[in-house]
Amino acid sequence: MSLKRVAVMKAVVLAAGRGSRLKPYTDHLPKVMLPVQGQQRIIDYVLAPILDVFRDVLVVGGYRAEAIKDYLELRYPQVRFVRVSHLTKGNLLSLITAYEFVGGDDFIVTNGDHVFGKEIKEFFTENEISKPTLACHRASCRQIKADEMKVRVQDGRLMEISKSLSVYDGAYVGIFKVGRDFSEEFWGYVKRLQRKGQIEDMVVEDVFKQMIKDKNSPYVRWLDNVRFYEVDTKEDLEVLCSAVQSGGV
Repeated sequence: MSLKRVAVMKAVVLAAGRGSRLKPYTDHLPKVMLPVQGQQRIIDYVLAPILDVFRDVLVVGGYRAEAIKDYLELRYPQVRFVRVSHLTKGNLLSLITAYEFVGGDDFIVTNGDHVFGKEIKEFFTENEISKPTLACHRASCRQIKADEMKVRVQDGRLMEISKSLSVYDGAYVGIFKVGRDFSEEFWGYVKRLQRKGQIEDMVVEDVFKQMIKDKNSPYVRWLDNVRFYEVDTKEDLEVLCSAVQSGGV
């Protein structure tokens, strides 16, 4: 992907969740605002590789949204912020909230509690893209945790995606990209799910499942060399803090 192509690509960070498994730390702060080292917060490490590549970045907040908004205005005035209309169990509403920002451009979407090593920038800048492409880790490269979003893949295409899969090839690491040539069709899938109702419980992965049902499966990109830290629990936060201290992030 050329530098010009990257310049018009947009990045969305979904950061509206409550972080209930991190209580009491998240009683008064959103998860992405939890401290990691010194004055650095989770959101700083999420944004670091993104801002090295993308010019247009949006953070979607929800729970304790003012804390995120104020922090971004102070530290990252170039990053846009929007809040969801109301908090939901799933994160599909957060994605829908980013629709106007994305428009018809190339874009990537990542979760605000997923921290990657700098190697992730290769995923941002590699070859031209069109159909949704999910970043994943093979099961052979590390142990897949029970609560991760597992994937079954065939010929580079996504066949199944669910936390409950008993047989799987790896795990989705919570970041995907869509090219402008497929953008309209992708948002069409999102709107179809929205019309079904029950948006409160829907997650982004439901879009991929609908594509699979329509025999229009997304692509999978194996990123086994990319360091990845998902922060859902106190133990996860400790792992991230140790990785930062040792220079792993």
